[in-house]
Amino acid sequence: MTVSPLRISTAMALLLLSRMSAQLGSAPIEFEVAIIHPASTARITSGASSSTRITNDRFEVRGFTLKALIKMAYRIEDYQILGGPKWFDSDPYDIDAKSPHGGTPQQIPQRLQSLLIDRFRLLLHHEARNLPAYALATTKDGPKIKRSEAGAQTGFGWGPSMIRSQGASMRDFAERLAEALHHPVFDQTGLGGLFAIDLKFAPVDPDPSDNISAPSIFEALQEQLGLKLSATKGQVDVIVIDGAEKPASN
Repeated sequence: MTVSPLRISTAMALLLLSRMSAQLGSAPIEFEVAIIHPASTARITSGASSSTRITNDRFEVRGFTLKALIKMAYRIEDYQILGGPKWFDSDPYDIDAKSPHGGTPQQIPQRLQSLLIDRFRLLLHHEARNLPAYALATTKDGPKIKRSEAGAQTGFGWGPSMIRSQGASMRDFAERLAEALHHPVFDQTGLGGLFAIDLKFAPVDPDPSDNISAPSIFEALQEQLGLKLSATKGQVDVIVIDGAEKPASN
């Protein structure tokens, strides 16, 4: 099966916007101040999970690796990051940053990009790569999902064994599946509009001690939604890490 190339990615769009701003002489979008420290030894040894706190003027993360920060800054997934030093996916950091007055949470990705370039000396470039992927399509019996009610709330609730939404497009649902499967998912359903989704499945990355009785995500899609995933390949925008340095603590 062949699929059409992905539309320009969020990461590429952000890069183009930053280049346009530079050409127009606009001031770079940066944090007013940022403090970076390696995550505390106590946090690492306790196995505490990473956390974030974002407000209009504050950006705080705990226990984030450089790879996790890149994913947040460029809004991409693991499979879209290639290369990088050995430590960038193992050494966790804590960051406390303050945005200028009038800042918004929507500007955080661009501020974080500037921070990574400045403090981690991050160097990267974009490429289009042909990667293993999945195509999302309807089964031969047709979809079982219902269209959203008027005024339904958009967005997702999700976890290791479920994906739910009162109003989601198939494109957005495919992106959520890609996060769960760690591979690109192309929407080939041909279904427009918004849908109510309630998908329950066994975790893709189960704990060996779990007693799993739920269907796999592949089985659940067919049984519960009348959709299917087929292995394919497709063009995906990826970020290639050319260089990075551990930041000096402050």
